[in-house]
Amino acid sequence: MLPKPAVRIAVLVDTSTAWGRRLIHGVLSYARVHGPWDMWLEARGQAESLRLPDGWCGDGIIARVTSETMARHLSEREVPVVNVSGIRVQGVNFPRVCTDNDRFAEVAVSHFFDRGIRNIAYVGLHSRAYSLDRQEAVERACKQFGCRFEVYRQSHNSRSTARWEIERHKIGDWLTQLPKPTGVLAWGVRRGNDVIEESIHRGIQVPEEIAVLGDDDELLCEAVQPPLSGVNVPSEQIGLEAAAILDQLIKGAKLAQQEIKLAPTGVVCRASTDVLAINDEEVAEAIRLIRASAAHPLTVSDIVEALAISRRSLERRFKEILHRTVGEEIARVHLEQAKLLLGTTEMSVPAVAEASGYGSPEYLATIIKRNTGLTPRQYRRFCQGK
Repeated sequence: MLPKPAVRIAVLVDTSTAWGRRLIHGVLSYARVHGPWDMWLEARGQAESLRLPDGWCGDGIIARVTSETMARHLSEREVPVVNVSGIRVQGVNFPRVCTDNDRFAEVAVSHFFDRGIRNIAYVGLHSRAYSLDRQEAVERACKQFGCRFEVYRQSHNSRSTARWEIERHKIGDWLTQLPKPTGVLAWGVRRGNDVIEESIHRGIQVPEEIAVLGDDDELLCEAVQPPLSGVNVPSEQIGLEAAAILDQLIKGAKLAQQEIKLAPTGVVCRASTDVLAINDEEVAEAIRLIRASAAHPLTVSDIVEALAISRRSLERRFKEILHRTVGEEIARVHLEQAKLLLGTTEMSVPAVAEASGYGSPEYLATIIKRNTGLTPRQYRRFCQGK
């Protein structure tokens, strides 16, 4: 029996970011199971031109489509194209898999809200539609959580060194005028690092006065002090879903939906948001105890006993500040710990159960299934694009 001929595809995604590399990993995971696929891929930076080489002939393309020019270039190949960009380009109607902006904003604002921060600000890119889309999503999330919202208004879009220094100075002026504390959500890692560095330069304490959150990229987030917290988007799953859609299109199948939006899997919390801006000392201490015990079983009675406080009083004050009960906060922290370990490590399911305070893998499975509709192993494969 002759081997099945390889499907020839091209992947036009930058390889300079963790987002791009993880997305490509998701495509490769799909190809390993459903291939053989012969893949054309070149190392490229995010700002570099992503184009197919002259003479390339293949069966389909996965691409981060960022402009009308790029869309025309791909359309000329007359093969199926799946778009993995969050950028909306007018007149581009390729099937698309991307991050859900509204869910991204909800995760980010919730992260600040849970730390007692009620002033939220956004630093994006000048007149870029995709950055404005996220800005609007953050504004909607702030209304949902009852938070004050501010935006940094960039004055230009030049990348020259002199202009960059001017822009950094203006960001610093803006940061000094913000109410303290404020949680700043930045577009991308570079913007987040700029905010941290300029805050430190101005003598603004990070995270006590300005807490900073961006997209997650382990290498780049750790390259600034204090390290930048990041929203973890399911890049691998975006790649996996895009590959599955492309496979369907190559085989001539009709799609059930033209667009798939995937929610972030959580926040990788680093020092830039490691703060608790709550004036009620006993509620703040209860939250610290809950978070410090994310890996251990904990009850409301344990908290009440440790603080020597009336349970009724703690519950009332806790609900006023965080809009949930002490028990709900304990359950939330354990769940987030388990989901983070499943999504970002290769720890065994029993080890994850132990490290997130559930004790038994059966109990962990029940909670994960109730929250996500998936078993722990299915949730891990979803997050890691396997």
